[in-house]
Amino acid sequence: MMTGKFGVELECFNVRQDVVAKALNDNGIPAKVASYGGSDYSVFQVKADGSIQGQNGFEVVSPILEGEEGIMIMRKVCKILADLNAQVNKSTGFHIHHNVRTWGIAEFRNLYKRFVKFETGLDAVQPASRRGSANKYCGSMYGAFTPTAEVQSTIFQKLDTCRTVRQLSEMYRTRYLKLNLQSFFRMGSVEFRNHSGTFDADKVENYIRLTFGMVQDAQDHVAVQKFTADFTAQVALDTLLQGLVRRNRITKEVAKYYKDRAVALKGVA
Repeated sequence: MMTGKFGVELECFNVRQDVVAKALNDNGIPAKVASYGGSDYSVFQVKADGSIQGQNGFEVVSPILEGEEGIMIMRKVCKILADLNAQVNKSTGFHIHHNVRTWGIAEFRNLYKRFVKFETGLDAVQPASRRGSANKYCGSMYGAFTPTAEVQSTIFQKLDTCRTVRQLSEMYRTRYLKLNLQSFFRMGSVEFRNHSGTFDADKVENYIRLTFGMVQDAQDHVAVQKFTADFTAQVALDTLLQGLVRRNRITKEVAKYYKDRAVALKGVA
């Protein structure tokens, strides 16, 4: 059951911003065209995005949404974008913010260890253009390193030396990583940036549920064990999904969705 507060950014092209805003409003979803720096999170904002390759690039930025109702709203937005013939390509992304306004360093350390441990598994359910550091807007948490057990152990040690959230943010100085902490200081959120561009309602819903499960685990201080050298992408994905199902963070259906997606995208052997 999705219970938390979250926000979504969908990057697309091929439709004018005013047309997107009008379609959303016509379907009962309050929206407006906004500047790139617009911060009116009471409505959906349709913004220009210069990083998108394609005519009439834009991003749809949601207001603060919550729980199952929020997921249903996003499914409706996805259908509207599909009906408008919006398009996505390798230059577009799908980002989600989860509310962590009350978090301290312990919760953030847990989440970052969790993401580092399972990054190769999360990569396996994304196209090749979003794996590793293939995309400059969502770099690997390993940076220039190959995600071996030795490197992971070093990162865990560095994370343990961070005593404040600000110190952790200085360890990861840019927002252009798969997991972005910089948004915490502006909006009280943590941003997952690793998903490829989409307005497929099933992809959006399942990603919201998966990442929220990881956030719940971090908030509840579920221990993150170090992995060994044979921790392949397949093992990483299976371990992540099995743990989330066991703790009732996600359903078996969500887990199957991602196992099937990894196979379809050839992210696992």
